[in-house]
Amino acid sequence: MQYVKQNGTSKLTIKTKLISTFCIVFILLLLLFSHSQATIISLSSSIDLITELRVPTQQAGNLLKGGIEKSQVALTSLIISREKAFQLENEKIWKFNIGNSLLDLESLSKR
Repeated sequence: MQYVKQNGTSKLTIKTKLISTFCIVFILLLLLFSHSQATIISLSSSIDLITELRVPTQQAGNLLKGGIEKSQVALTSLIISREKAFQLENEKIWKFNIGNSLLDLESLSKR
């Protein structure tokens, strides 16, 4: 550092003050940039995880809802007509649509 002596005390020159200030500002900018990059990377991985889990969960939920609606229609038809075919249809819906959707949702909830 360059010092200029004035009345027995040392003072920094303007050139040294400017360089020091520039270096401090540059270091602060570098720290802020690296912190924001780390935050963006962290957010990106969180968003990817949410998206990765959200789509299959939504699909399984839609299949479950559709299966429940089909089952309700089959039960209503069974009550009205008393035909055995509607009972078999309801059992098939529970076995394939609702049962599989519940298993999918359960496995997704464990991730």
